[in-house]
Order: sequence, then structure tokens, then C-alpha cells
Amino acid sequence: MASAKPRTQGSAERPCEPPGRWKRGVVSVFAVIATWKDYLWPLLVLPDPNVQPLSVRLPTLQPTTELNIFLAALLISSVIPIALFLIFQRMFLQGGDITGAIKG
Repeated sequence: MASAKPRTQGSAERPCEPPGRWKRGVVSVFAVIATWKDYLWPLLVLPDPNVQPLSVRLPTLQPTTELNIFLAALLISSVIPIALFLIFQRMFLQGGDITGAIKG
């Protein structure tokens, strides 16, 4: 028979943290690692400034460039990824072609 007692919050029933907090932490750590990798790897393997990507070249230009020109360069370099995301936003949010992989 089923018990009619109300459920109490015991140590076995209560999770350590809210479910979303640790997930956001893990995703944040992975995002920081990926961003740092995108900066560090080209910095190490491309010593020639003429072939370095913007993510590496812009911080090295900061001390010798005026602030308004540097901020304009940062804005221009961030417009392209934002525009690509906005164009392909529906495909990114739907997950592409992995919908057949989910059973049910």
C-alpha cells in the first residue's frame, strides 16, 4: 500500500545544488577554456604578425593604438560572428540534423 505521509526533505532526497547551477558552471568553464585556446594556440604557432588572427593581433596593437580606433576595431571584429549567428540562429537552436538521434 502507498503511504499517505507527506514527503519530507531528507538528505537522500535533496540534491546538493539546484540542477541549473552546476550545469551553468560547467558550461562556463568549457567556454573559458575554448576561448583561451582560440587565443593561445595561434599566439604560440604563428609568430609572424601578418598571419595572426584578430583575436591575437588586437591585444598586441592596443598599446600603440588610440582608444577610439581600438574600440572600432573590436566592434568590427565582433560584428561578423554576431551576424553569422543571427543568420543561422534557427539552425543553431534546433540542433541541426541531430533530431533523428533522439528516441521517442
